[in-house]
Amino acid sequence: FLSGLRFVVVDEAHAYGGVFGSNVAMILRRLRRICLDEYGSAPKFIISSATVANPREHARDLIGLAGDVGDWSGTKGDGDDAIDVIIEDGAPRGAKTFLLWNPALKPGGGGVGTEAMTNTARKFERRLTPIERGKVALAKRLKALADAQIEPATAATDAGSDDEEIIERDAARTSPVVDIAQLLAECVQHNLRCIAFCKTRKLCELVLVYTREILRASAPELADKIASYRAGYDAAERRGIENSLFAGNLLGVASTNALELGIDVGSLDVTLHLGFPGSVASLRQQSGRAGRREDARALSIYVAFDGPLDQHFMRHPRALFDAPLERAYVDVDNPIVLERHLACAAYERVLFGNPGADEATFGPRARDVAAQMERKGKLFRAPCGTPTRDGQRYM
Repeated sequence: FLSGLRFVVVDEAHAYGGVFGSNVAMILRRLRRICLDEYGSAPKFIISSATVANPREHARDLIGLAGDVGDWSGTKGDGDDAIDVIIEDGAPRGAKTFLLWNPALKPGGGGVGTEAMTNTARKFERRLTPIERGKVALAKRLKALADAQIEPATAATDAGSDDEEIIERDAARTSPVVDIAQLLAECVQHNLRCIAFCKTRKLCELVLVYTREILRASAPELADKIASYRAGYDAAERRGIENSLFAGNLLGVASTNALELGIDVGSLDVTLHLGFPGSVASLRQQSGRAGRREDARALSIYVAFDGPLDQHFMRHPRALFDAPLERAYVDVDNPIVLERHLACAAYERVLFGNPGADEATFGPRARDVAAQMERKGKLFRAPCGTPTRDGQRYM
């Protein structure tokens, strides 16, 4: 198989970052090494991602090629180790509307009593007393007066608007879980195919339960047209949900990020997002599930929690939509990761048998780490003439 291997496809490359990505990078480097040294093959690597800010650099780090990282305009490079980057998007897509949904303030939640606390604030015992809040408001007024050097009446008016913002910020909001369940039920009743992305498995099940309750009261025949999807289900159950969603037998799914990458569920109409998923790349990947037809319109709705990050994006949407994609990084010089993979590589083929080749594959620290492993008794020096598979190996 390896002697005839021509192509290796690495999909969703932006997901291979951190410690996980470093281990994947080492596996890909070992694959290149064993193909070239043992089987005489040199497979081409096709690395795809729609949401990575440094495609050439990340591809170089993943597969260990010495491709030029200074220019990633898409022009063809020179040599066998050239990394060619294609950045023009030719995928069909229609118009998309992105809506930021901030749950409504609860009635009567603007006072200074216990009912005015946010859900987050209730988790903490210590909070500002009315006297302390008054001191903060007075300090703001005095600062505004000193900085702007304006009339006291005008300063008081401006401070009043600040107080209104404080009241709005501190007022409790309705549950975003209930709101997203109502949105999912509304989409299903309008025959729109939809995924509601949730951060945890528990939230998925809650959204499913609330949505079914709404549908049983308003459209009982549609209550079985929704399901939840998460990694805790066995493979057969997950494939069944995927096929039902692809075929249109299911109209709505509450899912963790398990449906974010690498699974074809067909073209959807709406994506719902319960809270910020943690990165701009993840949000774009999730919203990209909808609108994959050129002649179709799509809708994405980001429903906010009352946490500071979600509320920041609700007040400053440009901070979200103008934010650049995150860069993907792997650390192949990590000594712990390097030590474990050098042990595997030594079993596959003698280390440093081809001068300079393994240093280029595993990095400049490979020899130092191998020497430390030898002192620990995890590697030993192979005598001259020893077959390659019986060289340095893990003890």
